[in-house]
Amino acid sequence: MKIGSLFAGIGGIELDSKACITYKANHKHKIINNDLAKVDLKNLSKIDILTAGFPCQAFSVAGYRKGFKDEGGGGMSFLKF
Repeated sequence: MKIGSLFAGIGGIELDSKACITYKANHKHKIINNDLAKVDLKNLSKIDILTAGFPCQAFSVAGYRKGFKDEGGGGMSFLKF
């Protein structure tokens, strides 16, 4: 069974290069270090299950609290998958 993971922090498709280094040190699975909006879905292998840790920065009190109006948060990118 193949599992895909978005906004994983240390797994799946992740923008933070330091999180990718940690993932690679602990797992044999492939990680894509890129902005989700720039990932071409046609180049990805098929998966059985998709998980996502929804980005919380737009909703967090530590962030700007723009909610769904935050275009940079990436949350809506999940819907294209």
